[in-house]
Amino acid sequence: MTSRRTTLHGIAATLAAFGLSGRAWAAGQGLSGSYVGTLVAGPTTLRLQLIISPDMKARLISLDQGSAIIPASDVRVNGNRITITLAAVNARYEAALVDANTLEGTFTQGASFPLRMTRGLPSTVRTSDPLDGQPLTAALLAAYRTKAGTPGLGAAWQSGTKAPQYLLDGTRRAADPAAVTLNDKWHLGSNTKSMTATLMARAVEAGLIGWTTTVEDVFALDLKDVNPAYRRASLLHLLSHHAGLPKDIPLDELGQYTRNGLPNPLSERRKMALRALSMPPEAPLGSKLVYSNNGYIIAAAMLEKRAGKSWEDLIQRLVFSPLGLTSAGFGPPGNLGANDQPSGHSIGQNGDRISAYLDNPVVFGPAGRVHLSLPDYLTYLRAHRDRSAAFLSAASWAKLHTPPYSGSYALGWFVGPKGTLWHNGSNGIWYAEGMIDRAGGSIATFVSNDPAASNGSPGKVLLAALRSAKTK
Repeated sequence: MTSRRTTLHGIAATLAAFGLSGRAWAAGQGLSGSYVGTLVAGPTTLRLQLIISPDMKARLISLDQGSAIIPASDVRVNGNRITITLAAVNARYEAALVDANTLEGTFTQGASFPLRMTRGLPSTVRTSDPLDGQPLTAALLAAYRTKAGTPGLGAAWQSGTKAPQYLLDGTRRAADPAAVTLNDKWHLGSNTKSMTATLMARAVEAGLIGWTTTVEDVFALDLKDVNPAYRRASLLHLLSHHAGLPKDIPLDELGQYTRNGLPNPLSERRKMALRALSMPPEAPLGSKLVYSNNGYIIAAAMLEKRAGKSWEDLIQRLVFSPLGLTSAGFGPPGNLGANDQPSGHSIGQNGDRISAYLDNPVVFGPAGRVHLSLPDYLTYLRAHRDRSAAFLSAASWAKLHTPPYSGSYALGWFVGPKGTLWHNGSNGIWYAEGMIDRAGGSIATFVSNDPAASNGSPGKVLLAALRSAKTK
């Protein structure tokens, strides 16, 4: 949940960047200092330290994830209340300074969890976790699933040219005995973004569009509907979340967009793109990372206008088919009312898992509606690890994997300090993440039909799978 999302993500730990701006309570008096707290979210427990300087700058330290330092971004202060919005991960922390030493609040991302932070310094004692430092085994995966209460999950990894390895545990649905299988399909959420960026690279090489093609270049006849702040936004701005766009259009407007069975989404995607382009910017063009689904929808709408075909058609023809991803599709896998594929799950107030055949509107496809099997997801990750010259030029692969602006977000990938590529995604009822360690020649993925299975950023299960790739 940092700008690169390499620490603390998901419902359990998306505490990326607490930002403090505006006027603090009592003009900031009494607010600066060090606070510590513990976030308990499902099976995950994380100790956190929040440091606020006298000039109201802040940083968060994840004490149980290598003491990673996470810089602040933004917050709203009203009296003694602090509302911290985490736009990159669609989360927020709402708290009140209830006394001189205590922030009492709620962290929300899909689900809400209490988070109290008390003034002081952290202890050196940390909670042990069986997944820490260990390769992933069937027993560890089963134990994690049971503790999390997740119906079904899977992990996969590969090192170099060795045979891919797979682990699966649990069922397709809660309270149903049908077990998850190797060829089952999993919703990837925002992992779709790297696929859309890959499509753009293929389209650039085909001459359909350019990396520097702008909103103004494509939507010249619609500029009356475009905020001037976005007119010079290029494909690179949009795909690296540096266009300054809000994350989504207003929630109450989503009902006007088709959720299933739209044969040709070009007109609706164009409509949503222009609506997003009419919104006030959250940052100047190119200045900082503002994570935005809108950017990927707009980029796809630009390509659709140039190519005259839908994003769905183009990505099947230019990405999925050449890579042999025969399981790839869009929206919830399987058929409504059948138990032919895993189902996503929402979480009831008592923690019960409720099967849900739902997804975002069809026009959200480029930002997060692809589903895929574990073997095919490994194939996709392997393509980015090996950078096949038959699929893309070396220059295009480098473009996809290199942050074009500030921070460490490339095109559909968060880039780690050692060049690792990582992303995760959830539509609120699924969770998935994948990682590529090009230097070590390893790839790994973790998928679940329950959003509460997220367990860090990158997650502990994913990192354990990557360790398995390096040790087996």
